[in-house]
Amino acid sequence: MSAPHPFDPTYDHKVTLQEASDMVAAHVASPLAPGELKAAMFGSLAFTRILGQPGCQGIRIYLARESSGQPTLVMVGVDAQGVDLPGDQVECSENTDPCPPNCGGVSLPLHP
Repeated sequence: MSAPHPFDPTYDHKVTLQEASDMVAAHVASPLAPGELKAAMFGSLAFTRILGQPGCQGIRIYLARESSGQPTLVMVGVDAQGVDLPGDQVECSENTDPCPPNCGGVSLPLHP
């Protein structure tokens, strides 16, 4: 694990499609617990709401669990220092299509 560094809202997180595919394949190749989340799809409105908050400079995605125990993702906005915003614009993947079971329609090599 790399050393912590200050949040930089201009940092370019882009990787090549091959790098992304290799990372996803490495995760899927590891033992997955029953029902473990491989991916979740959020519509553009979720990002627009979060990024539209005053002072929002990025999005943090938390690994989480629903009350049923199902894995999910929770997204919150962060400020220029990388601190979670106290606003109420929080998005959760329970309100979207988790994969599995909804993994269809993926045409990139990210879906093994």
